[in-house]
Amino acid sequence: MGDPMSDTDFFRADVPGSMPAVAIDSFGGDEQLHLVAVQVPKAEANQVLLRVHTAGIGHWDAFEREGLFAEMSDVPAAFPYRLGSEGSGTVVAI
Repeated sequence: MGDPMSDTDFFRADVPGSMPAVAIDSFGGDEQLHLVAVQVPKAEANQVLLRVHTAGIGHWDAFEREGLFAEMSDVPAAFPYRLGSEGSGTVVAI
């Protein structure tokens, strides 16, 4: 079979076209959270794509949802804004 790390088609074979994500349309409380379907991204140069098996929630996620990080960084948010930066999974594309 050769080296699977050199065959990106092997990794992309079972990757779906879309995935669920948690997003907000405006800053606020947990009532702003909703599920959306988004396109699965492609792995660019020097990146990997993970199939997430476990996602985590950190105390900073509430700060993001409430808009405090955007306020501190003075960077306007683009909505819908997808939350989440913590997880583990299996590499499916390189």
